[in-house]
Amino acid sequence: MIDLRSDNTAAACTQVLDALTQAGQTREASYGDDTLTAHLRERVRVLFEHSTAEVFPVSTGTAANALALSSICQPWGSVLCHESAHIANHEAGATTHLSGGAVIRLVDGPDGTIDPTALETVFDDTWWGDPHQSQPQALSLVCPTDLGTVPPIERIRELTAAARTRGMRSHMDGARIANAVVSLGCSPADLTWHAGIDVLSFGATKNGGMNADMIVSFDPDASAELRYRTKRAGHVPSKMRYLSAQILALIDDELWLRHAAHANATASTLASAFANMGAPPLHPVQANLVFVELTDQLQASLESAGVAYFELHPGVARFVTSWQTDPDEIESLVRALSPG
Repeated sequence: MIDLRSDNTAAACTQVLDALTQAGQTREASYGDDTLTAHLRERVRVLFEHSTAEVFPVSTGTAANALALSSICQPWGSVLCHESAHIANHEAGATTHLSGGAVIRLVDGPDGTIDPTALETVFDDTWWGDPHQSQPQALSLVCPTDLGTVPPIERIRELTAAARTRGMRSHMDGARIANAVVSLGCSPADLTWHAGIDVLSFGATKNGGMNADMIVSFDPDASAELRYRTKRAGHVPSKMRYLSAQILALIDDELWLRHAAHANATASTLASAFANMGAPPLHPVQANLVFVELTDQLQASLESAGVAYFELHPGVARFVTSWQTDPDEIESLVRALSPG
């Protein structure tokens, strides 16, 4: 089977497993007071060029998103996000739950990216200062988007600036942030706080980790909130060093970027094969996700080649490559999809 259902199906990489073994060689202080978490904090501050950034390792991306947003949105507030965003469609209302009641409001836009005009329309339709309506307090952007596109930094900066004029702060769901950094060829700082992001959900599990993601906070007020919110939500593990060790193993020596580059490249190869078969991707392929319309011929070819994929909607399939995707398998699939 050629498994392209999700990058979550990929294994934890050898470097992460080795780091976990090494982390178990000594006794360490608990609840984040260990040397590995301290090293992760300093490493992240260098990586993001931010001397006061705080890190909060958690075990899931859902926790990272919901807790990050809870730190910048009060219970009577609302979070604005794209209609395809993961927080709105695939996290069972976690943001509303962990924030104590914040409402999620949807904003449209092409290819998974919020349209600035649509955002202004939401602003215009808001009863600002009226207690009968939840007040927009947080903007949540996804990069790469849930449709596999990577918005340019200028668009991110434009959206966060518009939000800030309304007194809002901004969050980025970076479950696949490495893929976005590689796609844009930019620095992590330029993609995040330089572009107006206050809190970031940094994904590691999809990129070779075992069970580790983290919140990176560039906002001191959000950091102060997260110190207590993470604990109250049950996301301050006593042996936090094992989460920190995984993330360190990925960001040291730029392994996270090499993994992402491999995933992006194999997705691009796959997208070209679909296009040659007469099934061009439904959205620009700028990271490691490919969406295509399933024709009868394509379904038959995929079944014959032994490909596992995720049917997002009836007739629409999603294919996700990962750090572990075998280029030889992709080349074999390309041959199977080639006309004639």
